[in-house]
Amino acid sequence: MTNRHRSKLCRRDMLKVTAAGLAIPAVVPGGILGNPNDSGSNDRLRIGVIGTGGRGTDMIRSSTPVSQMRLVALADCDLRRMEGFVDVTRDIFPEAAECNRYQDYRKMLDEEKLDGVFVATPTHGRVLPMIHACQAGVDVYAEKPITLTIEEGQMLIKAVRKHKRIFQAGTQARSLPVNRWAVQQVQQGAIGKIVKALVPNFNTPVDYLPQKAQPVPDGLDWDMWCNQAPLYPCNPMLATGLSQWGLYSQFDGGGSSGGMTGTGTHAFDQIQWAIGKDDTSPIEIWTTEPDGPNCPVVMRYADGQVLKMMTEPGAGPRFGGIFIGEQGKVEINRNVMRSNPVEIAQAMPAFNNSYEGKDDTGYHIADWFNAIRTRRDPSCPVETAHRHSVLCHLANIARQLKRRLRYDPKVDRFVGDDEANNHPIVSRPRREGYELPNL
Repeated sequence: MTNRHRSKLCRRDMLKVTAAGLAIPAVVPGGILGNPNDSGSNDRLRIGVIGTGGRGTDMIRSSTPVSQMRLVALADCDLRRMEGFVDVTRDIFPEAAECNRYQDYRKMLDEEKLDGVFVATPTHGRVLPMIHACQAGVDVYAEKPITLTIEEGQMLIKAVRKHKRIFQAGTQARSLPVNRWAVQQVQQGAIGKIVKALVPNFNTPVDYLPQKAQPVPDGLDWDMWCNQAPLYPCNPMLATGLSQWGLYSQFDGGGSSGGMTGTGTHAFDQIQWAIGKDDTSPIEIWTTEPDGPNCPVVMRYADGQVLKMMTEPGAGPRFGGIFIGEQGKVEINRNVMRSNPVEIAQAMPAFNNSYEGKDDTGYHIADWFNAIRTRRDPSCPVETAHRHSVLCHLANIARQLKRRLRYDPKVDRFVGDDEANNHPIVSRPRREGYELPNL
């Protein structure tokens, strides 16, 4: 296989590529066809941030089209996080030091006149800020996975559509020129009919075991950090980042690097997109040998297409998949395409990467900003994000139940299986004060 990735492409050639039939929005993201820092308007979007830890900081620090937005407010249940956020972003956003700061994001949504908000909280505390932002008339860019349970995804879709909000999920490869072109080749039959798709064997989370209570650090609202989860004895280490809370099923679906929702969300997003399954889910799911907590999972769609996890841990493209067709195969990873026959990848145009050396999320944020202005769906709207999150949830459930499961994507329910439908990854009790709202 050979591969092609980042380089340069003139605007005229790029227009030829995007006109060739890729299933993309009618309005092409400004960050792909031009300078992503040019807003095309004198109006800067008023943006807030909910969750100012590592990922929230990275997005603002290295990715955001600076001239298109004004940073006006921050919210985090840990006041110390906001101090660190301001320290590392003030050189890019001088207004960061003057931002209004809130320990309770709900007060920020009530008091600030925001156009949009980045939501980068831990996964278990993510869906409520997103829904509340929609109810407040604020558009949302959400880190992935967007949900902890299937029920949360159903409710989030209702909120986004009821309140007519622009929602972008943070699977940023959707907006990368290389990935868009590579997906186009798969969709247009460059390797014939797709027989199956392969993804790495991502890790499942483990259950968190409560620890002996420690003093609550100054500035941390531990009750709010626990959110919908039980109010555990304070363990400040959990709140230090994804590498801590992302390991545990009470807070995430496998959020650490190489985990089901931490990396798998990106891979499943590319799979669903390339094989044209953004609006559905597999109808059968089962595990294979070798058995164990991280055994491979196989999924079958209604048309017979198969999605299979590779047996070898860590094998394959971590942020994409391998597509096996009747006339060859293609591998899509982040900013990389490989193919056999090699001529497919060799035909890729050279793309101008406006974010060379930076976090590639910039294209995706530029797409969201453009969607806010045009009021059209961005490249990864809420329904699409729900569907690739569901794949993570289905795989985790199958690993725990250890038997073949049948699933109805139209209603997001398992067929004739009460045990599966009552699984905590489908729906779980939420602590008082953190219930899902009636929509």
